Amino acid sequence: MSLVAISAVSAADNVNDTVAVSSDDSNVIAVDNEDKIASAEIDDSNVVSADSEDEIVSTDAVEKDNVLSIGSKSGNKSSFDFSSLFNGTSISFGNGSTFDFSSLLNGTTISFGNGTSFNTSSLLNANFTFGNGTSFNISSLIGGNGTSFDIGSIIDMFGGKTVVDTINATDVSKVYTTNTKYSVNVLHGNETLTSGAVTFTIDNKEYVGSWKDGSAYVNLKNLKPGDHFIITEYGQTLVKNKITVKKATPKLTVKNKAFKVKTKTKKYTVTLKTNENKVLKNTKVTLKVKGKTYSAKTNSKGKATFKITKLNKVGKFSATVKSTATACFKSVSKKITINVKK
Repeated sequence: MSLVAISAVSAADNVNDTVAVSSDDSNVIAVDNEDKIASAEIDDSNVVSADSEDEIVSTDAVEKDNVLSIGSKSGNKSSFDFSSLFNGTSISFGNGSTFDFSSLLNGTTISFGNGTSFNTSSLLNANFTFGNGTSFNISSLIGGNGTSFDIGSIIDMFGGKTVVDTINATDVSKVYTTNTKYSVNVLHGNETLTSGAVTFTIDNKEYVGSWKDGSAYVNLKNLKPGDHFIITEYGQTLVKNKITVKKATPKLTVKNKAFKVKTKTKKYTVTLKTNENKVLKNTKVTLKVKGKTYSAKTNSKGKATFKITKLNKVGKFSATVKSTATACFKSVSKKITINVKK
């Protein structure tokens, strides 16, 4: 342990102030009342002298790496020893404010020279108010009171703004067609995008979207009747929607028909097409007349021809033509009249 006397001369009253400082580690800082740091020298200790601009102006001849205590001060006549931050001693400021660093850890009251004080234990329950008039309770930041918050709102409090991407997409209900076009709108904040990587996933198959007129879209071929869930993705944003496809009603074309009684095999032909007016081939169609049912399948042109053999009497007969339901199309039927003449 060493004892050192440090002298500083006040310009105001020309009085020498002597301060005795003891230190086991021989690290000493001395500050006089005129904001000037006097010199100090202790054996082989590390001594730092600083001018009023807080710049180091001199050191000892051999600069050492281990500086355990460094003097610090500012223009408001405040000073403290940084080592006091770790030993719980009092830190004094020239404006009359003091506090014990250990109080930061034990929740005691900290007082300031302007008459303001607060208890550190209340810090996590305090409301913080910002210049733009917004505020929040710090305890909600760590979930201390069971609340939740959107980090975007915290950014907004500091004048920032969170810009998010959104996808405007809807559920769709439609009648079966060979091509289903599904489209969405993608926004970056309030800006509607017209380009970018958009993907659509439906029935475990992924499709790359295209763009047209400010919308991203995908063409889905032969989407069968039923419910299909579609996921649209843009960057980190995704939405899930449902496409419901209903069976379509085909177009059955029939006409009334007249035969001569002497014709043994009377051939009658109907045409079956899709709701898009495309040929519906290989589909079973039936004709029921006078208690007898005849069946036929549509050919590559969508035509089905019945061979009627039991109409061998003169008369008018009501008949029903009916298509068979399939995976994509409903059953449809129509009434006709078959006239058998002499």
